[in-house]
Amino acid sequence: MKRIAIESCNLSIQELAKIAETEPVILTREGNPVLGIVGIDEAEVEAWSLGSNLDFLAMMERFRDRGRWEGGVPLAEVRRRLAFLKGPVGSSMLQRNLKNNSEPALSSVCPPRAVALCQVVGLLKA
Repeated sequence: MKRIAIESCNLSIQELAKIAETEPVILTREGNPVLGIVGIDEAEVEAWSLGSNLDFLAMMERFRDRGRWEGGVPLAEVRRRLAFLKGPVGSSMLQRNLKNNSEPALSSVCPPRAVALCQVVGLLKA
């Protein structure tokens, strides 16, 4: 982490951004932190965008309420369902499970981050 005093900083925004690509930059005023600059990737941009989208936040709150009202799938059950599928979608293991009328794993229809998001927002019980 790099700390830079605003009072003596002669770096441009482009130079600060270049530094922030490799390590966080903390700008200070009179020794006190006032601004942090960090590099981010596209997934983080999406997360920040959704986190400040009032429509999305309202929708997630409705989902939480529904989960509290109707109940959800306990996380242990989700993990149990996911455990039998280790290969990629379309693998022979998935095909074998489908032929045996086994329940398809959530990972065959949901990316892992979606399952994690459901846990974070309260749709899955821990």
